[in-house]
Amino acid sequence: MNYVTGDFFNFKAYCVQKIERNEKDIIVFLNPRRKTAICPRCSKRSKELFSNGEQRIVKHSKYEGKLVNISFPKRRFTCKKCNKPFSEKPEFTESQARTTNNFAIETVYALSKASFSTVCEAYHTSHSFLSSSLRKLNLNKPWPKGELRLGFDEHSYAKRKMMITVTELGTKTLLAILPSYSRQAVMDYLDNKTEEELSQVVELCFDMKFKQRKTVQEYFPDVPVTIDKFHVLFRLAYLIDADRRFICPGLGKGKFENLKQAMRVNIKNVHLIT
Repeated sequence: MNYVTGDFFNFKAYCVQKIERNEKDIIVFLNPRRKTAICPRCSKRSKELFSNGEQRIVKHSKYEGKLVNISFPKRRFTCKKCNKPFSEKPEFTESQARTTNNFAIETVYALSKASFSTVCEAYHTSHSFLSSSLRKLNLNKPWPKGELRLGFDEHSYAKRKMMITVTELGTKTLLAILPSYSRQAVMDYLDNKTEEELSQVVELCFDMKFKQRKTVQEYFPDVPVTIDKFHVLFRLAYLIDADRRFICPGLGKGKFENLKQAMRVNIKNVHLIT
Protein backbone atom coordinates (compact mmCIF):
# COMPACT_ATOMS: atom_id res chain seq x y z
CA MET A 1 0.00 0.00 0.00
CA ASN A 2 2.90 2.34 -0.63
CA TYR A 3 0.87 4.37 -3.13
CA VAL A 4 -1.45 5.37 -0.27
CA THR A 5 1.51 6.69 1.70
CA GLY A 6 2.93 8.69 -1.18
CA ASP A 7 -0.26 10.07 -2.69
CA PHE A 8 -2.61 10.46 0.26
CA PHE A 9 -0.73 10.62 3.58
CA ASN A 10 2.81 11.39 2.39
CA PHE A 11 4.60 10.09 5.50
CA LYS A 12 8.33 9.97 4.95
CA ALA A 13 10.23 6.85 6.08
CA TYR A 14 6.93 5.03 6.80
CA CYS A 15 4.63 2.79 4.81
CA VAL A 16 1.01 1.87 5.43
CA GLN A 17 0.55 -1.62 6.85
CA LYS A 18 -3.25 -1.62 7.14
CA ILE A 19 -6.26 0.64 7.64
CA GLU A 20 -9.08 -0.05 10.07
CA ARG A 21 -12.38 1.77 9.87
CA ASN A 22 -15.07 1.72 12.54
CA GLU A 23 -18.11 3.81 13.42
CA LYS A 24 -16.18 6.54 15.23
CA ASP A 25 -12.80 6.91 13.51
CA ILE A 26 -10.25 5.60 11.02
CA ILE A 27 -6.94 4.11 12.20
CA VAL A 28 -3.96 3.98 9.82
CA PHE A 29 -1.20 1.60 10.96
CA LEU A 30 2.31 2.58 9.84
CA ASN A 31 5.53 0.60 9.73
CA PRO A 32 8.97 2.22 9.49
CA ARG A 33 10.81 1.61 6.25
CA ARG A 34 14.27 1.81 7.79
CA LYS A 35 15.89 -0.29 10.48
CA THR A 36 17.97 2.66 11.67
CA ALA A 37 17.39 6.05 13.32
CA ILE A 38 19.35 9.27 13.79
CA CYS A 39 20.63 10.19 17.24
CA PRO A 40 19.37 13.67 18.24
CA ARG A 41 22.58 14.42 20.18
CA CYS A 42 25.35 13.58 17.69
CA SER A 43 23.26 13.21 14.47
CA LYS A 44 24.78 9.79 13.81
CA ARG A 45 22.64 6.99 12.42
CA SER A 46 22.30 3.94 14.66
CA LYS A 47 21.00 0.44 13.92
CA GLU A 48 21.21 -0.86 17.49
CA LEU A 49 17.56 -1.41 18.47
CA PHE A 50 17.14 -0.86 22.22
CA SER A 51 13.41 -1.63 22.43
CA ASN A 52 10.37 -1.83 20.20
CA GLY A 53 7.72 -0.31 22.44
CA GLU A 54 3.97 -0.09 22.30
CA GLN A 55 2.04 1.51 19.46
CA ARG A 56 1.77 5.29 19.62
CA ILE A 57 -1.54 6.73 18.41
CA VAL A 58 -1.88 10.38 17.35
CA LYS A 59 -4.63 12.40 15.67
CA HIS A 60 -3.89 13.30 12.06
CA SER A 61 -6.92 14.74 10.21
CA LYS A 62 -10.58 14.32 9.40
CA TYR A 63 -11.90 12.35 6.44
CA GLU A 64 -15.54 11.78 5.44
CA GLY A 65 -16.69 13.10 8.80
CA LYS A 66 -14.49 10.72 10.79
CA LEU A 67 -11.30 11.37 12.72
CA VAL A 68 -8.16 9.81 11.21
CA ASN A 69 -5.67 8.45 13.77
CA ILE A 70 -2.13 7.33 13.00
CA SER A 71 -0.65 4.33 14.82
CA PHE A 72 3.10 3.56 14.67
CA PRO A 73 5.64 1.77 16.91
CA LYS A 74 7.63 3.68 19.55
CA ARG A 75 11.14 2.47 18.79
CA ARG A 76 14.22 3.23 20.88
CA PHE A 77 17.80 2.84 19.70
CA THR A 78 21.22 2.89 21.35
CA CYS A 79 23.85 5.30 20.03
CA LYS A 80 27.34 3.75 20.07
CA LYS A 81 29.03 7.15 20.03
CA CYS A 82 27.00 8.70 22.88
CA ASN A 83 26.47 5.33 24.58
CA LYS A 84 22.93 6.38 25.46
CA PRO A 85 19.48 5.27 24.29
CA PHE A 86 17.22 7.61 22.35
CA SER A 87 13.71 7.54 20.91
CA GLU A 88 13.04 7.64 17.20
CA LYS A 89 11.47 10.97 16.19
CA PRO A 90 9.09 10.95 13.19
CA GLU A 91 9.04 14.06 11.02
CA PHE A 92 5.25 14.38 11.06
CA THR A 93 4.83 14.88 14.84
CA GLU A 94 6.64 16.28 17.87
CA SER A 95 7.91 14.35 20.87
CA GLN A 96 5.19 13.52 23.41
CA ALA A 97 2.58 15.15 21.15
CA ARG A 98 -0.84 13.57 20.72
CA THR A 99 -1.40 15.02 17.27
CA THR A 100 0.51 15.33 14.01
CA ASN A 101 1.67 18.66 12.63
CA ASN A 102 -0.99 18.36 9.93
CA PHE A 103 -3.73 18.11 12.56
CA ALA A 104 -2.70 21.44 14.09
CA ILE A 105 -2.67 23.16 10.69
CA GLU A 106 -6.02 21.67 9.70
CA THR A 107 -7.77 22.75 12.89
CA VAL A 108 -6.38 26.29 12.60
CA TYR A 109 -7.68 26.46 9.02
CA ALA A 110 -11.07 25.26 10.27
CA LEU A 111 -11.10 28.21 12.70
CA SER A 112 -11.21 30.59 9.74
CA LYS A 113 -14.70 29.26 8.94
CA ALA A 114 -16.09 28.29 12.33
CA SER A 115 -15.96 29.15 16.03
CA PHE A 116 -13.71 27.64 18.68
CA SER A 117 -16.51 25.56 20.17
CA THR A 118 -17.55 24.19 16.76
CA VAL A 119 -14.01 23.15 15.83
CA CYS A 120 -13.42 21.62 19.27
CA GLU A 121 -16.53 19.49 18.90
CA ALA A 122 -15.81 18.48 15.29
CA TYR A 123 -12.18 17.49 15.88
CA HIS A 124 -12.55 16.19 19.45
CA THR A 125 -9.95 18.60 20.77
CA SER A 126 -9.73 21.38 23.38
CA HIS A 127 -9.76 25.17 23.41
CA SER A 128 -6.22 25.22 24.86
CA PHE A 129 -4.89 23.09 21.97
CA LEU A 130 -6.39 25.45 19.38
CA SER A 131 -4.95 28.48 21.21
CA SER A 132 -1.45 26.97 21.39
CA SER A 133 -1.64 25.94 17.72
CA LEU A 134 -2.48 29.52 16.77
CA ARG A 135 0.47 30.86 18.74
CA LYS A 136 2.89 28.36 17.18
CA LEU A 137 1.69 28.91 13.63
CA ASN A 138 3.96 31.13 11.55
CA LEU A 139 1.76 33.97 10.34
CA ASN A 140 4.56 36.17 9.05
CA LYS A 141 4.58 35.83 5.29
CA PRO A 142 7.19 37.47 3.05
CA TRP A 143 6.05 40.58 1.25
CA PRO A 144 5.19 40.03 -2.44
CA LYS A 145 6.99 41.93 -5.18
CA GLY A 146 5.61 45.13 -6.66
CA GLU A 147 3.64 48.01 -5.15
CA LEU A 148 2.08 47.31 -1.76
CA ARG A 149 -0.94 48.86 -0.10
CA LEU A 150 -0.68 47.87 3.55
CA GLY A 151 -3.58 47.88 5.96
CA PHE A 152 -2.93 47.84 9.71
CA ASP A 153 -5.95 46.78 11.75
CA GLU A 154 -6.63 45.89 15.37
CA HIS A 155 -8.49 42.81 16.55
CA SER A 156 -9.35 41.44 19.96
CA TYR A 157 -8.62 37.83 20.93
CA ALA A 158 -11.41 36.42 23.10
CA LYS A 159 -12.46 40.07 23.69
CA ARG A 160 -9.44 40.56 25.92
CA LYS A 161 -6.11 40.51 24.13
CA MET A 162 -5.61 43.00 21.30
CA MET A 163 -3.54 42.04 18.26
CA ILE A 164 -2.47 43.84 15.08
CA THR A 165 -2.97 42.37 11.62
CA VAL A 166 -1.06 43.44 8.52
CA THR A 167 -2.85 42.96 5.19
CA GLU A 168 -1.99 43.62 1.56
CA LEU A 169 -5.16 45.40 0.47
CA GLY A 170 -4.62 44.97 -3.26
CA THR A 171 -4.84 41.18 -3.12
CA LYS A 172 -6.57 40.98 0.29
CA THR A 173 -3.75 38.78 1.61
CA LEU A 174 -3.01 38.47 5.31
CA LEU A 175 0.73 39.06 5.74
CA ALA A 176 1.19 38.91 9.50
CA ILE A 177 -0.43 38.84 12.93
CA LEU A 178 1.72 40.69 15.43
CA PRO A 179 2.05 39.07 18.88
CA SER A 180 0.80 42.11 20.79
CA TYR A 181 -0.86 45.50 20.44
CA SER A 182 2.24 47.52 21.25
CA ARG A 183 4.69 49.95 19.68
CA GLN A 184 7.52 47.47 20.15
CA ALA A 185 5.66 44.75 18.22
CA VAL A 186 5.23 47.09 15.24
CA MET A 187 8.88 48.16 15.37
CA ASP A 188 10.14 44.56 15.58
CA TYR A 189 8.06 43.65 12.54
CA LEU A 190 9.12 46.58 10.34
CA ASP A 191 12.77 46.51 11.47
CA ASN A 192 13.09 43.07 9.88
CA LYS A 193 12.19 44.51 6.48
CA THR A 194 14.88 45.79 4.12
CA GLU A 195 14.91 49.30 2.64
CA GLU A 196 13.93 47.82 -0.71
CA GLU A 197 10.87 46.16 0.81
CA LEU A 198 9.84 49.32 2.67
CA SER A 199 10.12 51.31 -0.57
CA GLN A 200 7.48 49.05 -2.16
CA VAL A 201 4.73 50.54 0.05
CA VAL A 202 2.73 53.17 -1.84
CA GLU A 203 -0.30 53.49 0.49
CA LEU A 204 -1.23 52.92 4.12
CA CYS A 205 -4.66 52.28 5.57
CA PHE A 206 -5.66 52.55 9.25
CA ASP A 207 -8.67 52.65 11.50
CA MET A 208 -9.45 56.06 12.94
CA LYS A 209 -8.64 54.83 16.46
CA PHE A 210 -5.49 52.86 15.58
CA LYS A 211 -3.05 53.76 18.38
CA GLN A 212 0.16 52.70 16.62
CA ARG A 213 -0.44 54.90 13.58
CA LYS A 214 2.43 57.29 14.31
CA THR A 215 4.83 54.39 14.82
CA VAL A 216 4.01 52.95 11.40
CA GLN A 217 4.26 56.35 9.71
CA GLU A 218 7.79 56.79 11.06
CA TYR A 219 8.87 54.08 8.62
CA PHE A 220 6.85 55.56 5.74
CA PRO A 221 7.03 59.36 6.15
CA ASP A 222 6.10 60.20 2.53
CA VAL A 223 3.49 57.49 1.93
CA PRO A 224 -0.15 58.73 1.69
CA VAL A 225 -2.56 57.51 4.36
CA THR A 226 -6.20 56.54 3.93
CA ILE A 227 -8.78 55.78 6.60
CA ASP A 228 -11.05 52.74 6.48
CA LYS A 229 -14.29 53.89 4.82
CA PHE A 230 -16.39 52.09 7.43
CA HIS A 231 -14.90 54.25 10.18
CA VAL A 232 -15.30 57.42 8.08
CA LEU A 233 -19.01 56.72 7.52
CA PHE A 234 -19.44 55.81 11.17
CA ARG A 235 -17.81 59.09 12.22
CA LEU A 236 -19.95 61.12 9.79
CA ALA A 237 -23.12 59.45 11.03
CA TYR A 238 -22.14 60.31 14.60
CA LEU A 239 -21.53 63.98 13.70
CA ILE A 240 -24.81 64.21 11.78
CA ASP A 241 -26.68 62.71 14.69
CA ALA A 242 -24.98 65.16 17.07
CA ASP A 243 -26.15 68.09 14.92
CA ARG A 244 -29.63 66.59 14.75
CA ARG A 245 -29.88 66.41 18.53
CA PHE A 246 -28.78 70.08 18.76
CA ILE A 247 -30.93 71.51 15.95
CA CYS A 248 -34.01 69.27 16.22
CA PRO A 249 -34.09 67.86 19.74
CA GLY A 250 -37.64 66.61 19.28
CA LEU A 251 -36.87 64.50 16.21
CA GLY A 252 -35.84 61.54 18.33
CA LYS A 253 -39.24 61.33 20.00
CA GLY A 254 -42.53 59.99 18.77
CA LYS A 255 -42.59 59.10 15.10
CA PHE A 256 -38.84 58.91 14.49
CA GLU A 257 -36.98 56.79 17.05
CA ASN A 258 -33.49 57.79 15.91
CA LEU A 259 -31.52 59.18 13.00
CA LYS A 260 -31.23 55.87 11.16
CA GLN A 261 -34.99 55.43 11.04
CA ALA A 262 -35.44 59.03 9.91
CA MET A 263 -32.95 58.56 7.07
CA ARG A 264 -34.65 55.33 5.93
CA VAL A 265 -38.11 56.87 5.54
CA ASN A 266 -39.41 56.73 1.96
CA ILE A 267 -39.00 60.16 0.34
CA LYS A 268 -42.62 60.01 -0.87
CA ASN A 269 -43.82 59.98 2.75
CA VAL A 270 -41.82 63.07 3.70
CA HIS A 271 -43.71 66.39 3.52
CA LEU A 272 -41.46 69.42 3.23
CA ILE A 273 -42.58 72.59 5.00
CA THR A 274 -41.91 75.77 3.07
